[in-house]
Amino acid sequence: MTLTRLRAFLTTEKGANLIDIARYFETDTDSMQQILKHCERKGFLRCQACTGGCLGCRGCPMEMLSVKYHWA
Repeated sequence: MTLTRLRAFLTTEKGANLIDIARYFETDTDSMQQILKHCERKGFLRCQACTGGCLGCRGCPMEMLSVKYHWA
């Protein structure tokens, strides 16, 4: 996986959740989550929190489905 491919996927899909991204790149969700967190810290990505009332997008049990990542 390269940043170019990740950017292309997220811009084409207009954002995606962790499961969809991991499936597209044929990797497990734990590994992909670490990659996405790194990219988010570097400013390449931004995440959109769910509206489930859980007070944020981190630590929610539904995080894999409810958080959408977007290219910044």
